[in-house]
Amino acid sequence: MENLRLVNHGKFAMGNVTDQWRGKSPATVYLFDVNGHFYSGSVKIVAGYAIGDSIVVVYDPGDPDLNRPYRYLQENFDMPLHSDSTLPR
Repeated sequence: MENLRLVNHGKFAMGNVTDQWRGKSPATVYLFDVNGHFYSGSVKIVAGYAIGDSIVVVYDPGDPDLNRPYRYLQENFDMPLHSDSTLPR
């Protein structure tokens, strides 16, 4: 349900990968800004990112603590997202 809500109503923000955990429970950790407030998130590792890389985040405008990397949603949920032309650069 949360992923569907993000796909249908999410907003985009630019963030940065701040950490990656390897091993038994690998994860990508990121930080992003919404109107001067910083939020973080983590997901099962997203291949191709390194600490310090920029990452596009999709967040719920009513609750930015609900968020996922854009690429994670594309790769794992095969659902159409907003037009790529609306992504932040």
